[in-house]
Amino acid sequence: MFAMHGPGLQASSRHEGLDDIIMQLQTKLDEVLQHMRRTSPNDQTHDTELDALLLQTAQKVDTCQATIAGKDTPRQRPDGGGSDSQLLTLDLPTASPSFTPDELLVLDESTAEPTPSIPFSGDQALELIESFRFEANCFYPFIPFNNLTSLASIVMEPVNGAHDFSLNAESEDWDDMVDNRNTDMLKIVLACALASRLKKETEDSRSMMCSVSEKLTIRLSRPNFDTKDIALAALLSVYHLQCDETVLAWRKISIVAKMCQELGLHKSTKEHPQWVTRMFWCIYVLDKRFSFMVNLPFTLQDSEIEHVCPEYDDCLKYISPLIKYVRIAARFVPTMPKLGTSYIELEASTRTSIDIEADQWAISTSISTSPNAHYTKADEAQFHKSFVTVCRNQLKIGLYKHILFSLPSIAQNALLSHKAVFTASETIQSCFQLQKSTPMYHLQAVHFNFFVLSAVAVLYLAVRHAPLEFGDTPREIFTGLEILRPYCTSGRLCERVQALDKAMRRLGYDGMGIGPQLALNESPEILYSVGCDWAEEMQESEQLMGHIPRLESFSPSQSQAQADPWNDGTWVESSTPASRLWHPWEN
Repeated sequence: MFAMHGPGLQASSRHEGLDDIIMQLQTKLDEVLQHMRRTSPNDQTHDTELDALLLQTAQKVDTCQATIAGKDTPRQRPDGGGSDSQLLTLDLPTASPSFTPDELLVLDESTAEPTPSIPFSGDQALELIESFRFEANCFYPFIPFNNLTSLASIVMEPVNGAHDFSLNAESEDWDDMVDNRNTDMLKIVLACALASRLKKETEDSRSMMCSVSEKLTIRLSRPNFDTKDIALAALLSVYHLQCDETVLAWRKISIVAKMCQELGLHKSTKEHPQWVTRMFWCIYVLDKRFSFMVNLPFTLQDSEIEHVCPEYDDCLKYISPLIKYVRIAARFVPTMPKLGTSYIELEASTRTSIDIEADQWAISTSISTSPNAHYTKADEAQFHKSFVTVCRNQLKIGLYKHILFSLPSIAQNALLSHKAVFTASETIQSCFQLQKSTPMYHLQAVHFNFFVLSAVAVLYLAVRHAPLEFGDTPREIFTGLEILRPYCTSGRLCERVQALDKAMRRLGYDGMGIGPQLALNESPEILYSVGCDWAEEMQESEQLMGHIPRLESFSPSQSQAQADPWNDGTWVESSTPASRLWHPWEN
């Protein structure tokens, strides 16, 4: 008897529970409608989407009520395996009378699904954090590594894994364990560290990045945000840099810079913790660095900033010099011409002044090494020296590289064209020595690849338009490509390296830099028999030049060579380009 009536009692119980849920939903719907009538009794411009949503909800409630009322007994499945009501699972929340209509329509991250687990063990997470610490202390000193290591031990250890993160009490400190954004900071730092270590994006790093990005997007869709949200957004930009997605990094950092402006951080940071000041100046440097890398405008203007970088903060030992560096670059880099475009050239006095400022900046930038268990003092010192050198050379390359855009320009500005080529060669030499003698280039490749690629492109322009004048440059180009080749894990860098390599081979050069220029002294006709594109362009350019002499007969006088401060003995000028000495560092 009990067995026969058991299913009917269970179905009746389920129906009663469903009736209660529908009655609560109906009550909530009536409250929402009453609230709308009270707030705008005479307003005829209702939100059509909200009205449609409420109408659909009311229709579903009526349909459910009619369906339940018509069901006296559960309908049997054709296979006799039970009722369809057992397949119906409703997960409707119990509405609170204190909710407003806006809160019903906006997703709250506190009610979303729990934070996905980090795909690392505690020891692996700590190892990644420590491997990223040196780079972050140099370029992103606002990251709270000590707090993140403590948080990782709580989140990822099985014994302490039962900590409740649903409280979500927000603050500007990173040492509390109840703000969910602290966990987001841990995840994005791990994603950056993993991408930095492997020199590419992986499924794990992308999963953690997307998790943080989605929750941050929800927060930024609301009117208010705080400095922690800015910190997370800034690290999302750093993640794209680690993945060699420079345009995305520039796009994200531009948004972050506007967020700083909205909170007034460009006016003052006195009311915020010290890490906020460090974060603002990091964003300031990244905003300009990424803009220079992609040749697009930056957001933060110097005329709008009303406070200065604190000189006493030892954590900003890299940021302070970089602020001076990007400010020098901002005076002329935005007006730098692209290949084939018209432009207004800088005046000679302005160009000389910036050149001198770049040298003075490099001389005055002395970065002391800090004790580090992972690297020797000598390695860190060479890293600091190389980074300052390539930054200074990049300023000089920006001043002179446009002279290499055509053969007439090279002939008319022989001294400046040699400065551009020498500076690019020095960049490749410095990075070659750093890569050869220390592990620092491999660890910080993301901060050097751009400079090497830029130097290789400048040298290619020189060989492309004046192969006779820069006869020893091809070997340096292939040296630069060999520096970059181990880091071609991203599609963008790989395409650029392959394009430059193919372009050099189309000009007739092999991987050792040996090309048709070595035989020009015996048979100049070889230049026009190897099928190189620049042969025809040289003929056309020389016809337009008229009175300008051929470059193969151009040779600076001995007095010019001695007066030239750039001639340090590396260049041995003569009428025969092949008689120049190779650099001692070349293999």
